[in-house]
Amino acid sequence: MVRRARELHPRVVLDPAVTPVSQRVVSAVLAAISDGSLLDDDPLPSSRSFAEEHCISRSSVVQAYETLVGLGVVRSVHGSGTRVSPGARALLDHKNSTPSPAPHRPEPSKALLDLTVPANMHEAVLDPREWNRAWREAISPEASGSGPGELVRALHDHLRSFRGMSFAPEQVVLRPSVGSVVADIVHSAELRGQAVVVEDPGNPRIQRHFIDHGCRVRCVPVDDHGLRIDMLSGADRAVHVTPARQWPTGVSMAEERRQELLDWSVRTGGIIIENDLDAEFVFGRAPEPTLFAMAPPGARVLYLGSPAKLLSPELAVVWLIVDPSFRRRASDLAPVSDFPARALAHFITSGALYRHRNRALSLCRERRDALIKALARTVPAVRTLGDPSGTEILLQLPDGADELSVQMRLEQDGFQVSALGDFAIRPRHHALLLHYGALTPSAARGFARCLHQALLADHPRQSAS
Repeated sequence: MVRRARELHPRVVLDPAVTPVSQRVVSAVLAAISDGSLLDDDPLPSSRSFAEEHCISRSSVVQAYETLVGLGVVRSVHGSGTRVSPGARALLDHKNSTPSPAPHRPEPSKALLDLTVPANMHEAVLDPREWNRAWREAISPEASGSGPGELVRALHDHLRSFRGMSFAPEQVVLRPSVGSVVADIVHSAELRGQAVVVEDPGNPRIQRHFIDHGCRVRCVPVDDHGLRIDMLSGADRAVHVTPARQWPTGVSMAEERRQELLDWSVRTGGIIIENDLDAEFVFGRAPEPTLFAMAPPGARVLYLGSPAKLLSPELAVVWLIVDPSFRRRASDLAPVSDFPARALAHFITSGALYRHRNRALSLCRERRDALIKALARTVPAVRTLGDPSGTEILLQLPDGADELSVQMRLEQDGFQVSALGDFAIRPRHHALLLHYGALTPSAARGFARCLHQALLADHPRQSAS
């Protein structure tokens, strides 16, 4: 009897840590076949629907499907799409039990300098004396009161002075991770099964958190003015945005777009989740006011912040500033540790955070300027995109350049970078994305020379200059 294909495609879980994105898809499909989630003759989603569901580029899915066909575990069936090949699981079991040479990937010619994103700046500029002093205060026998309580009071004063926000301490929710904050939001706003908009391009981990909690994620493009508000609908229940400096494009959301987004919230009752992760790294100008501070009556804005990028993700502290209608879950579902909270509170109230931020901004500006100068001198055909601030830089490659090929050639020369296609469904540019905090001026000059050579090797008839 012919086995009837399932009406619904079995769920394939992508691991955001795996790069490039095409390999992320390959690994996920192979894992689903190995654990029995995908069975013989099961259909895979079309490349378009797979890309839209997981907020990745369609070209990455096409490349992954071609790789899977080459491995013999899926087959392309004319008129019925791509399906799991009969005996695919047994084939994988045999391959796993039989040693075989790993796929050829030339070894880098020198030690790798990791410029991939996301990353943070804390190691380069953190004053160990001030950091250690904060921790000594946190563990001192004389310390009294709740660490989370101290942090709430410190954040209340810090966000009022730094971001112009007005709220009651009772509106602060502390959690150990962004994932636990997303769980709170989904629970409070009853978003399970509902449409949640994320930015395209955007952070795949954010997308994964909403998907894992049962939301239908919809990716909406970002242009030179920020999120395309005209593409939101009344059916969208929530929107996750990074308006201060959109990640990863570096675009600051235009004033008109901010007003349109707030109007959308008032009109539809939709929730705006404002992720302010890059506001600390806006330099050369003051960061734009938060949507939370701008919100008119009737707008629902939740403000998300974290010290992970400026200090360290190991602190395991994330804060959410909510509106009074937010239904809070029991705080013991995801508690914040007492000592890290108290240490961070002391670091803020002592003024150490402001001094640390100033050092970080100074280093960012110095290293960004050095990189841009080196690129302009050596490979002027490469354009920088986005706001001239932040800890990452987006480099638009010349027409005809293959970002994956250039990326691999740079790795051979000792520079590991990210590609914009790893974070976008519909990339507007062929571009590289890199964290330049580790690039000293001399390393920046070396990177520019290697990029020039990589572009020439990728497209020899097209000058990179």
